[in-house]
Amino acid sequence: MVEITLPIVLQILQTAGILVGIIYYITIMRNSQRNQELAIKAQDQATETRQFQTFMQLAEYERSGEGWRDHLEWTNMEWDDYDDFERKYGSDVNPENYIRRQRKISFYDRVGWLLKYGMIDKNIAYELGGTGYISNWNKYKEIIKIQRELYNIPDYCAHWEYLYEQMAKIAEERGFDSTSVINISYSDEVRKKTT
Repeated sequence: MVEITLPIVLQILQTAGILVGIIYYITIMRNSQRNQELAIKAQDQATETRQFQTFMQLAEYERSGEGWRDHLEWTNMEWDDYDDFERKYGSDVNPENYIRRQRKISFYDRVGWLLKYGMIDKNIAYELGGTGYISNWNKYKEIIKIQRELYNIPDYCAHWEYLYEQMAKIAEERGFDSTSVINISYSDEVRKKTT
């Protein structure tokens, strides 16, 4: 039989103390890891909420009565070439249209900027207007490219173009041909088909 002496008891207590310390340390580490995971999840949720809020604040004008009037005028604009565009909608001959157009362009540019710098998620942007961004770029890109050259502003609408590129990728991932997404115009021709 083993004789239990004071040094053996002290060794057992020391070993037990070390085991309790290791178990305590492991428990603390697990709790810390779980708390970090929860904090990261909360931070991600807060970021997503801020993204939605940012986008909705930005889009507030778009959803107003005046925003819808601008949208209707924007979608109903028609031209044959750049000269025809300038004769009908140039800032000297149609300043009211120019103001409306700039509001739309500014909106698209801001959304593109937010997207480029990671302030909003690309899927959120797509869900809240992706095909509109695509179709409007398809409609206006030639005008914008000509204006970049004429006025020597190479980055004019650059963030909108970036927005278009990102939305086109998503559209194609979802099975849409982004080059065929066109802007629906409520022209006489379309009205005749629907009545």
